[in-house]
Order: sequence, then C-alpha cells, then structure tokens
Amino acid sequence: MVIPALMQIFLSAPTGNSEEAIRLFKVTYQSKNSTNSAKIEAIHGLSAIPSIRRAKVLGQLLIKAPESHRIEAAKALSKFRGVKGASKIASSALLNRLNSKKLAVQVALIKTLGELRNPYCLKILHNLLNSNKLEVSQAAIIAIALFKNRNSVQILINALKKSEKNVDKDGLERTKTLNFALNSITGQPLVNSNEWSRWWGSMAVRTALNR
Repeated sequence: MVIPALMQIFLSAPTGNSEEAIRLFKVTYQSKNSTNSAKIEAIHGLSAIPSIRRAKVLGQLLIKAPESHRIEAAKALSKFRGVKGASKIASSALLNRLNSKKLAVQVALIKTLGELRNPYCLKILHNLLNSNKLEVSQAAIIAIALFKNRNSVQILINALKKSEKNVDKDGLERTKTLNFALNSITGQPLVNSNEWSRWWGSMAVRTALNR
C-alpha cells in the first residue's frame, strides 16, 4: 500500500534532489502492493518539478512499461518544456520500433512533441503529415500548429493539396485540420490549397511573416 505522504516528495523535492524523488518513484512503481492508480500518480509525480534526470526515467517507461503507462508517461513528459533533452527522449520513443504498432502511444507522444515545441522535432512531425493512420496525421498537424513556425506553411499546403484529392471521410477530416493549422499559424481565413498557394506565393507575405 502506498503511503500518501511519500508522494509529496514529487511535489516538494527540488531539482537537486531528483535522486530521492526517483528512488521513491521506483519504490512506488515497482511495489507489488501498489495499485494501478498509485503507479499512474507516481508517473505524473515525476513531472512536478521537471529535470532531465526525471525525464530519463519517463523515457525508460516509454519503451518498457505497459501501453497504458507509456501513454501516461508521455503526458507527464509534455510538462518538461524547456528541459534540455526532453524532446529528444520523446522523439526517440516515438521512432522506437517497440512503439511502431502502438497507435495510442504514438498519438500521445506526438502531442507531447507539440507541447514541448522544440524546433528539432518539427521535421519528425512534418514526416508524419501523410501517415496512412488518420489519428497519427491529425495529431501531427495539430502539434505542428502549436509551433506557429513559418517553415511549416509550404509543407502544410503541400499536404493539403494531397488531402483534397481524397473525398472520403478521412480525407475530409484531414483537410479540415490542415486548414485549421494554416489558419492558426498565419491568421488567414483561407479554405483551400489554391487560396493558400496564391497567398503564400506573394513575396510580400513571406517578408511580413519573417519580420
């Protein structure tokens, strides 16, 4: 049985005391007497005061833990924005073959990359835009929108052109989300790839966004 007072270490331990917080996490998580909810609480406890040492523990869970706990670890890691190395841990887990068939884990990790907003991860997200898994491509599009990076505009327009050719339900959903992302990044209320291409093709527009 987990003693609630022990969980306070995750909230009160300073970054310099990560070793103690990690030790107590392991005691809680590895105990045969811990309930599933206690283990999940311990996972999220690691994000109370983000540090790279705690992020590395979450990184191990993202590869070795049961699927539901990998998802919780991804959610916890999303709070490590600004911690050097956190985005690399998330992206490595996303690309790891052990998560290649775990759709829910992939989506959770893509959302985490969006929350961390490290430009290093943009290329990975761009490569997922045309995934044949709707959940993956949708999560990638929304994550890219969070960066509000002008370097994504042409890539999103290209993906929109391809998506507009698919008139099935998935294609329409992807098209809607791509327009949302472009709207979010640029502030423009355009609705199709032709409009976006004409607008983005203007040198004046590119110059204004680059300021």
